[in-house]
Amino acid sequence: MGSSGKSSSKSGGSAALEQIASEYWGETEGVRTEFFSQLESLLTTGGVGARLPIMAAAEERSRTASSEAMGATEKQLASTGLAGTPFGEQIRADQTMAGEQAAASSTTDILTQLLNQVAGVTTGSANTVISGLSVPEAQSGGKNFGLGF
Repeated sequence: MGSSGKSSSKSGGSAALEQIASEYWGETEGVRTEFFSQLESLLTTGGVGARLPIMAAAEERSRTASSEAMGATEKQLASTGLAGTPFGEQIRADQTMAGEQAAASSTTDILTQLLNQVAGVTTGSANTVISGLSVPEAQSGGKNFGLGF
């Protein structure tokens, strides 16, 4: 009984789990680094000063779609003789308002989605890996990862 009671060897299950977690961590490092960088920017600036690439692209796509829709609307108004009439101007104003609202809400929607992920990302990413290990052997292609599951 000259041992301190602790063993330096790991069980087959914990060694396999450590290996899988290490591989997962290495494979996702680039994505995690970029995501956390943008998430930090989002949390510190509210996204206002950050101009995250995904937000800028979404706003640009929304503005492009609004512009194309306005062109189609103006073409229809002209072909029906409604261009320049009060009715036609109301349609144009409504179209413009809808386009501006869509562009403004695109960044807010992205901010909301990212903020909703903060807790899960910071605490749960490893949960996916671990829960995947409990899949019955028959469903995992006959692999039990040496964990005895």
